Amino acid sequence: MPAAFVQAKSNSGAEGTTTIAVTFDSNVVAGNTIVLSWFNDNQTNNLDTVTDNLGNSYAAIDGLNSNLTDGGSQYAANIVGGSCTVTVTFTGTAGFRGVIAHEISGVSTTPLDVNPAQAQLTPGTGTDAVTSGGDTPSVDGCYIFGATWTTDGATGHSITQGTGFTARQTITDAPNFIKAMSEDQVQAVAASIAATFTISVAHSMMTFMVALKPTTVVIAPIPATPLVGNLRW
Repeated sequence: MPAAFVQAKSNSGAEGTTTIAVTFDSNVVAGNTIVLSWFNDNQTNNLDTVTDNLGNSYAAIDGLNSNLTDGGSQYAANIVGGSCTVTVTFTGTAGFRGVIAHEISGVSTTPLDVNPAQAQLTPGTGTDAVTSGGDTPSVDGCYIFGATWTTDGATGHSITQGTGFTARQTITDAPNFIKAMSEDQVQAVAASIAATFTISVAHSMMTFMVALKPTTVVIAPIPATPLVGNLRW
């Protein structure tokens, strides 16, 4: 079964929040994977835990600190199925926190592949100028998750998904100001790839990409065809 997007959900919290919870609209399916990106605009109060009500175990993928903010990615593989609420807890309060989570099917039980990430103070407004930086997955058919977050306090811009990607979730911090976006694609053939986005007004950004390996497909050997007739030497 090839890797595929199932569903996504996001949430954010204003000043004073120490936890952010996201509840998927539909039950998650046993054996699938959850991948998420989190953001915190107070660098002195860090991520504490990522948990869910089903008891799935989350592992850190990456993390960045920039512009007095921090963020990162986590995943849970081979999950327990059911109604699922993911809760991200921080060590203190902040002006803004956010989480975007995707459920993915058809990936390996040990799915993590390449995961570039970078912060850009001045990426500019060119097409695909906001980027995680590129890397090459080790196998064909990887699910590519991307997420980007605005790391400064300026307002008044939009975010557009990168070329070849599908936008999944947005988080709005104020009217007409998209704070974050997630995107994805399934890469048919492994090649250098980056999560990219385009912003309408110059801002500082933090961008993550996670490649998840598809389930291994075992091809049965073709039986030998018996020889018919007499062999002459």
